[in-house]
Amino acid sequence: MNQLARREPTGLIPVASYARTSEDVRQRDGHGVRNQLLINERTAREHGCTVVALYSDNGRSASKARVTRPGFDRLVTDLARGHTCDGQPVNGVVCTADDRLYRRPEDLARFLAALTTLPGRLYVDPQGVRDLYSQEGLLLAVRALDAAAAETRVRSRRLSDWHWARAVDGVPHSGPRPFGWQEDRITLHPDEARLVQQAITARIGGKAARGCRAGLV
Repeated sequence: MNQLARREPTGLIPVASYARTSEDVRQRDGHGVRNQLLINERTAREHGCTVVALYSDNGRSASKARVTRPGFDRLVTDLARGHTCDGQPVNGVVCTADDRLYRRPEDLARFLAALTTLPGRLYVDPQGVRDLYSQEGLLLAVRALDAAAAETRVRSRRLSDWHWARAVDGVPHSGPRPFGWQEDRITLHPDEARLVQQAITARIGGKAARGCRAGLV
């Protein structure tokens, strides 16, 4: 590195902790990012660092260009200026894995540019301390990006094949139960289907259709 990372009076290096999950559809309580942040705390201590700022994006993909990540954006901003909004110096980043931070070349470029704005900063993960100023460190980052991109392509292909197979088998799309159908999405719901039919008949006859769900009350 260009110089030793600046340390707190305690002798520990102040770092930012970042966590991200792509989905939180079951419990919807952010437990995934909380667990990652706890791992980051442990990783930081093991490598002579202390977490001084937390950044997270819950239920946000890093592989889709249209998805915003406010936590990642704040992290990049603070790294670029060298401190948090309250003036706390940030001399590195700790994360559970590269693909939590970036899955697209644009995000890797943003992260690297912000991190290396000042010399001597660290990037720490459970595998150890990484030097992103060195050629070897950059190569590792690019390899991680390639691996993340390959994984995204495989997942996309598997998902496409899964939907195709369901269509071939005549199985409805997964997701919330459509109104008018039972949980198997094949058998009609007797009450709801009747209301749907009434609404369709009313529309065909030029009448205003009442809210279907209202008729169940």
